[in-house]
Amino acid sequence: MNPVGTLLDVVDKPLMAVPHTVGGVLPIWRYALYMGDTPGCDHPDWCAASSNPYIGSWSNKARVKPASTSGCYWDGWGATPVVLSTGRVLVAVGDSFNLHNNKLPYVAYGDLNSVTGAVTWYPNSATPVQVGAGIVPAIQATDIWTTGPGDTSEWIDRRKASPAIALDPTNDNVYVAFYARSSAGSGNSDIYVVRSTNTTAPPGLVAFPTNPNSINGDWIHITDAMLGIPPGNEADQVMPAIAIDSCGGVNLMFYDNRNDGDKTDATDLVDVYYVRITNFGPTGASIYQKRLNKWVSPNTPQPFPLVAETFWYLGDYHNMVSSAGVVYAAYIAREPEGPGGWSERNCYFHKIRTVCTVDLSRNSAVDAEDIGLFYDAFLNGDPQADVDQTGTIDFDDVDTFEQVYDLATGG
Repeated sequence: MNPVGTLLDVVDKPLMAVPHTVGGVLPIWRYALYMGDTPGCDHPDWCAASSNPYIGSWSNKARVKPASTSGCYWDGWGATPVVLSTGRVLVAVGDSFNLHNNKLPYVAYGDLNSVTGAVTWYPNSATPVQVGAGIVPAIQATDIWTTGPGDTSEWIDRRKASPAIALDPTNDNVYVAFYARSSAGSGNSDIYVVRSTNTTAPPGLVAFPTNPNSINGDWIHITDAMLGIPPGNEADQVMPAIAIDSCGGVNLMFYDNRNDGDKTDATDLVDVYYVRITNFGPTGASIYQKRLNKWVSPNTPQPFPLVAETFWYLGDYHNMVSSAGVVYAAYIAREPEGPGGWSERNCYFHKIRTVCTVDLSRNSAVDAEDIGLFYDAFLNGDPQADVDQTGTIDFDDVDTFEQVYDLATGG
């Protein structure tokens, strides 16, 4: 069979956004977002729509820019899209050229003409929707083009503090995750997540909290302390991917150098961590975390070295999605190979099952009684211990039970 396609003039980083089902029906329009070629503009984003992508019929290729302006607007790197139940598409972009939000992320959104597939972009202004602006104390975009303590290695993220975006399809809430210095001049980069709950508002009115500290529930700053990292480590968490699971949990994956014993030498050591957040918000959030790059041989977690000479932009190739109670995480890393050696870049894939509750006693609370019930069932091979619903009772069930129990009880 010969593939049929449409030339989209892709220069770099093509992505596709597919809407969720609405009332059991899958909307017909899909979106392709990509970095296109526009003479005189530096890294502009383009969008194409298709109602029949299976035969390559992509139409209405157009710049992502305000309708009333000409010239180079909304240029940036690392654009990622989501589609609401209404068909509106939201795009998170890294302000890599310091044009719109002091190098912090911004969002543009487009409404679809369901007949023609044409997309009109908003806000109809040279300034898009800012994300993370107004946080007090002020945060500062991480400098990733320099080396040394406190600045992220460019071999993870060449896109300059690229954001990630995710949709909760149950309510059309949209989450943007990004990393930044925790204060101006700081050497510590952390992950921030900001949520918009008015994504379906009329054109021109969609906004993310301009001062997340003043709005309960719409933001979170994941500090080193929340991750159990001791003071003075100055660990950086960078390049997040994000997905919202069927329980409403916020799932993140990122690179982290907490286990690099010398952050000032020429060798950058990093790990890949997974975090799941429940009770999202600036206070009361519960966090479960897991180090993903735990190699089978040797069975001891080890940070892996980045190699600058090879221009490995690891974060260009990782992502997370969620579907039917499972979060799928894919990322690039290295593993031990031979005596003291390391592999080349490898792609790794994790299937993470999300469970909303482990209330095995059915008393409408997750408590100590559930611990005894689970471990009794686990030791006896009782199906009740198969909490991750794989049909097999194994230590993955133990991990899942402990994760959900700790999130529910704050343990």
